[in-house]
Amino acid sequence: MEARAKSQVHIPSGIGRGSRSSSSDLRYARGSEHQELEARRIRIFAIAGLFALCFLTLGGRLFQLALSPDPDLSRSHVVLAQADTAKPRRDIVDRNGRLIATDLKTISLSADTRFILDAEQTTDALIGKIPTLNRNRVLRYLKSGQRDISLVRHLTPSQHADVFELGLPGLIFKEDIKRVYPTGSLISHVVGYVDIDNRGISGVEQSFNQELLASPSNFDNPLELTLDS
Repeated sequence: MEARAKSQVHIPSGIGRGSRSSSSDLRYARGSEHQELEARRIRIFAIAGLFALCFLTLGGRLFQLALSPDPDLSRSHVVLAQADTAKPRRDIVDRNGRLIATDLKTISLSADTRFILDAEQTTDALIGKIPTLNRNRVLRYLKSGQRDISLVRHLTPSQHADVFELGLPGLIFKEDIKRVYPTGSLISHVVGYVDIDNRGISGVEQSFNQELLASPSNFDNPLELTLDS
């Protein structure tokens, strides 16, 4: 009996339960950490997916614009358009075939004011290249909000190049037509003149205005006068 009593070791109550409790706490901590990592991973994937969707949407829109560009977007930078006011006219020659009146292709300047970023800055830049412009008039035009307003008709080649180099958004270069008279004022009292839109306002230009309006069938056939120039 004494031998068995000596071999017994007293284990305080609670030590076993404490070990089991510590193991349970460790497993709970590890589980919480795993759940937090999973939540972070899900958030990262969600953000990455959102960015990928944005890039795909943007890429698709750019591809769509490349295939069928919006005509309004073309007004956000310098473009070339066709003037819709001046109509081409047939040449006028004397009885010897000498050229008296003919059309000259020019470039005119308009603006789509919706795309003008700074009306005053654009006005000053234009006047820097074309000093003859009226600042108040140009500034008023650029603040008008109109889609297509004429600024300068019949730019010279140097003016065209200078304004083009400015690269200002909202400016529109238009192919235009100007009537010129190689003989000058020699027979101007007979031939007459046209207005800025190439419509006859005096002399032969006015009297034969309809006949002088060019068409595919008569464009290469000049109007011949029975006089010498």
